Amino acid sequence: MAAPATAPATRWHTAREWGRLLALVPAPLVAAWYVAGGWWPWLPEMADLAVYRLAGEYLLTGRDFYALPGDLPFIYPPIAALLAIPLTLVPEPVVQLLWLLMDVVVLLIILHRLGLRGAPLTGVATAAILFVQPITFTVSLGQVGLLLCALVLVDVIRVGRSRVDGWLVGLASAIKLTPAINVVHLWLIGRRREAVVAVITFVVLGVVGLAVLPQRAITFWGGLVGGDTGLGDSIVYFDNQSIVGAWARILGPDAATIGLVPAAAAAVLGLVAGAMWAKRGEPVLALCLVAFGGLIASPVSWSHHYVWILPLAVVLVLRPDLPRPLRGLGWTLVLWVSAAPWRVLPSADMRELSYGPVENLVAATTVLLVLALLITAVVQARRLPVRTAAPVVGPNVMG
Repeated sequence: MAAPATAPATRWHTAREWGRLLALVPAPLVAAWYVAGGWWPWLPEMADLAVYRLAGEYLLTGRDFYALPGDLPFIYPPIAALLAIPLTLVPEPVVQLLWLLMDVVVLLIILHRLGLRGAPLTGVATAAILFVQPITFTVSLGQVGLLLCALVLVDVIRVGRSRVDGWLVGLASAIKLTPAINVVHLWLIGRRREAVVAVITFVVLGVVGLAVLPQRAITFWGGLVGGDTGLGDSIVYFDNQSIVGAWARILGPDAATIGLVPAAAAAVLGLVAGAMWAKRGEPVLALCLVAFGGLIASPVSWSHHYVWILPLAVVLVLRPDLPRPLRGLGWTLVLWVSAAPWRVLPSADMRELSYGPVENLVAATTVLLVLALLITAVVQARRLPVRTAAPVVGPNVMG
């Protein structure tokens, strides 16, 4: 007689949980609506989403999606164009609304995985959309950054384990190459099965792109091998917060390739720092360090790519016992990137090439802060023992 009584209780419990989850959505969704296009009339631009959608349209009509009209190119692998096809199947306003909803959901997933629940979860998500520049711009542009962050975070910071862990990292890497640095991170921290799964996923998706779109795949991968970012001289724009961008602003676009050497060193530094902190029971901090190393190492990292600033801020709040120098630099980076003060610098018409020392310093401060954070992370980690217990993010984070 117990079974009939249990089933309704379980259904009620599930319905109540779904109700709690749905109650978290409206506030950040309203904030996303506002930053994307104002209150009313709602006039979203969502320029990057428009590029994804146009690439899908070009693919379906047999045109070259690497030669789109306008100033914004499509610079993702061919598989990303294939995945953009569903964006063409419904009217643009519907796509924009669904994309905003996706951004809100993945942002809530990110914060939930980091340990936030209930009112703090929806409150932080809403505040981040309104006041944290990388999150605000990601939402307003219709960028893919939050989705990629969620794929990596959910895959690496798992409650349980399965034989296919790593595939989300592989998927994120196939859509946009920069998350691939997490494959190396997985390998360095001893999660080699997951690293292999990520590589296999990446390769399979790459082969699919090559098989379905061979000419476009040759164009993309051939240009990449040749050092073509697809962005031309825009690499010098002040919003390119990378080592190569800073180098190009100081010495000119033709000298940008020289910056690849210190950029590679920064990526290695981020991986070393990430591995050290992962082995000391701080997996989310480790992912943030790896992400920041990859961002300043990438030839192009626009300010809205720095969405990992939000997980870093949550870690700094939940882990007050982290070393004081690391916390100080972490908060400095969080506040600097959230406010994006370099955006007051003069721009347009390649004005960046005429910057003086002070302007170049302001434009490069993000890079300098990241480097200082990574070096400090390595130094501080050396003073702590390696942990053998299960990693944690914050108090009762998985509760």
